[in-house]
Amino acid sequence: LDEVVSQFILKDGSALSFQPAQDNPHQGMLTFGGDARFPMYRKDGRWYCNLIKVMESIKLDAEKSQAEMDIISLGTALQSYRRFAGTYPSTKQGLMALLRKPTTEPRPRRWAQLVAKPEAFKDPWGNPYRYQLVDGKPVITSLGPDGIVSKDDISVEE
Repeated sequence: LDEVVSQFILKDGSALSFQPAQDNPHQGMLTFGGDARFPMYRKDGRWYCNLIKVMESIKLDAEKSQAEMDIISLGTALQSYRRFAGTYPSTKQGLMALLRKPTTEPRPRRWAQLVAKPEAFKDPWGNPYRYQLVDGKPVITSLGPDGIVSKDDISVEE
């Protein structure tokens, strides 16, 4: 492990660490929270990483955080809906029940528009948030950046 790199990276006690490549002393991986993030290489005695990859990773983290905040906000709106309506919207009624009064069962006993625009139902990648009522509880999910059911899906547990 290159002493200068490790001291710089670990100086503030953050979750950043440097893992040297086992087969090449001029390559390594910058990790964050245990996840390999940025490949690094040594050239002319200095360590480098691809700045474009760093910026892409920062952007992706911001988008994931935005999706989590959106899901929390929609969850809060659903709780308000339940207080007015007496029940959560059905899976079929979906999140649209926060924007327009449902005309199908279960019809709300009282209703108030809790979302101003339908854009609130799209994640940072432009895909619709998924809503299901599971065991009487709302579950909101973003399919993540790839837009398909996979391990990068985002939901927030209550």
